[in-house]
Amino acid sequence: MYSPDGKYIVKVSVNNFYNDIKLQDINGSITIYNASSFKEIKQYSYNFDRQIDSVQFAGDYILIFAENMDYISYILKYK
Repeated sequence: MYSPDGKYIVKVSVNNFYNDIKLQDINGSITIYNASSFKEIKQYSYNFDRQIDSVQFAGDYILIFAENMDYISYILKYK
């Protein structure tokens, strides 16, 4: 997805690990690219125990919401 100012592209990758039926672990990465050159600027890794519901921009930050949007799991400054 593009940042609101159109200068950055943010890619969110999620890996879910299950033990039988129960969700055990969620990890992934957030990669930030320059929108004009498509070159990678930075990559962040995360790991937690709730399903990701959504990712939203808020100023210079990316908010990663957990399952059912009941709390923010991560706040990441991307600029």
